[in-house]
Amino acid sequence: MNRPKNRLLNPAGVRYFTGLLIALALTLLLTSTASARRGRSDSWSNPACSEPSSTLSGNSYEAYIMAIRGTSTYEYIPADCPSCNAPAAPAPRNNDDDEEEYHSPAPAPAPAPVPTACIPQYHAPTLSMGGYTPPYPLVLGQDPDELGVGVTITAQGGSKSNSCPGDPRSTITTFQLNEVTLSPEAIARIKGELQKAYPGAHVLGSYPLHPAPSVSLGSNATLRFHFDPQDPGAYNVLVTATQHDGQTVSQTFQVPAYLLEATISW
Repeated sequence: MNRPKNRLLNPAGVRYFTGLLIALALTLLLTSTASARRGRSDSWSNPACSEPSSTLSGNSYEAYIMAIRGTSTYEYIPADCPSCNAPAAPAPRNNDDDEEEYHSPAPAPAPAPVPTACIPQYHAPTLSMGGYTPPYPLVLGQDPDELGVGVTITAQGGSKSNSCPGDPRSTITTFQLNEVTLSPEAIARIKGELQKAYPGAHVLGSYPLHPAPSVSLGSNATLRFHFDPQDPGAYNVLVTATQHDGQTVSQTFQVPAYLLEATISW
């Protein structure tokens, strides 16, 4: 009768008994930890959820989680706990983070103005006397060769006044002879001084005259005409030139006609 007791008390029996107690204690510890999460041995519940909840078995709950979350790796939670099943609230916005704030798009910049074409600008045209022939024209009544007077007047387009590309000078588009008339000074001399020296002297011509000129145009234009002076004195020649930008200039030039005076001696 004493032999069985001695067998339990021998070292091998003591070790076996001690290991059995440790295994039992670990089993109780694990069971109590799992019980904190299980409502029953075949169900799950969430003790942190204050709402009434029903429980599902492990396999049924896994299918439930798969249906609402798309994965079965989440912790088990009650089937009808709305606050537990609701999606997580979005993280509060950081008002200090300007990059995450919504800003209305900035208005599109106005289109750049289309640059206008650079247009060359020109000074007004100029006129000048080109000359007349012969150098000392005579009145027609005293000219044995009846040469009359040939007159040349020139016009030049105005030079460019800005840096835009273009011709250095404007082009003369019209060049006209307005009239040729005996000057008032010449008329006064005929009616005064010459009538005293030559009784019966008077103005012979009919004025103004309108000779037909020949004209060549361009940046340097030329106008030529001929007339036969019947009266001595200065003749006023009025001409007008217009260039391509519409600028016009008019000027009067004088052409002389000479009278040979003879002295009768006895």
